[in-house]
Amino acid sequence: MDWGLDKVAVVCAFQRSLRDIAELYGCESSLCGIEEYRRCSGLQSISSICFKASRFVAILIDDGIEFDKKHEIEWHRNFAPVVDKIYSLKSIAAYRSGLEINTKVTRNEAQVGLDEVLHAGSPARITNKNFIDYLFMQSLEVALQFDLPMQIHTGFGDKDLDLRLSNPLHLRMLLEDNRFSKSRIVLLHASYPFSKEASYLASVYQQVYLDFGLAVPKLSVHGMISSVKELLELAPIKKVMFSTDGYAFPETFYLGANRARKVVFSVLRDACIDGDLSIPEAIEAVKDIFTENARKFYRINLDVKHFDSKTNISNNFKKMETDALQPDVALVRIIWVDASGQHRCRVSYLSISIFSNFWVQILTSLEVWQTMRKLCQLSELMLMDSTSAI
Repeated sequence: MDWGLDKVAVVCAFQRSLRDIAELYGCESSLCGIEEYRRCSGLQSISSICFKASRFVAILIDDGIEFDKKHEIEWHRNFAPVVDKIYSLKSIAAYRSGLEINTKVTRNEAQVGLDEVLHAGSPARITNKNFIDYLFMQSLEVALQFDLPMQIHTGFGDKDLDLRLSNPLHLRMLLEDNRFSKSRIVLLHASYPFSKEASYLASVYQQVYLDFGLAVPKLSVHGMISSVKELLELAPIKKVMFSTDGYAFPETFYLGANRARKVVFSVLRDACIDGDLSIPEAIEAVKDIFTENARKFYRINLDVKHFDSKTNISNNFKKMETDALQPDVALVRIIWVDASGQHRCRVSYLSISIFSNFWVQILTSLEVWQTMRKLCQLSELMLMDSTSAI
């Protein structure tokens, strides 16, 4: 976007990110303060700080994107061993011609499209739909042949993207094609603002998976939580994955990891309180979303030691049985300490069942909050990626 910093600075996510980065670095919470810290510390130092705080156990890097000062892949050996292997292909067809892929496009039609691109002069920008669709179909066939997944950009992005064409529902023709029923396709960026549509596709097509990188941490807190909740409305939990969508700057990786832990905690806590999940089920969901789903989807052969949650869940807050209460109890005395430190007391007529259910909700909420927050904070993350096309 061609916005000045005076406009960017009033975006919720930008202000929140400045505070998060400043807290990590221990510097002044301002753009100038962070820039000064970066200048004095150097790239390798701040990269080490961000990656260590993020606690990644594996990183998938898209090295297809070009930057003026981009380091080669070998530079990352300073932080982790480099595996010389391709784990996925990626498409940004949504940016150029949209997601309504013509699965029957011919080689001749693609050749005509390529000739148009070449005759348009330089710098060439590939936007011809037939050519892009043909490349997409060929890439998907290669991915299937070599047992590789395909990442597909969906939803919002830069201003050169027509949002109307990036709705994942446009992929229906492709998903109905029997040739690709065994493919592994992941829709990136929570497909925002089409998160519900993405959730539906993942629920009805076995080859469709979801990734909420970029939506987290790009949106407001409410937007991030709402988007992830919408993904989980229909999609199986084992099809929803974390990523940072980090690129260029090490802070983007940290922001994605840090905020994702908080968002997933909030979403799963609410799911427990609402009764959608039990606490043990939510704990398994944390492991799946942050690590296991990506490890299995990308066929990453890596042992991950998860936080042992079983020893951290008490059995004190089991559901209260009202049958044992005396049926003639009609008064309830409540004693508490107010904000001024004074003891207060109130005696009220109260339905036994309402009273019991009220305290079950309070105690369950505390149990969920304590357990899920600890698990999300200690969880190690499997996946991050940068934004580009291969």
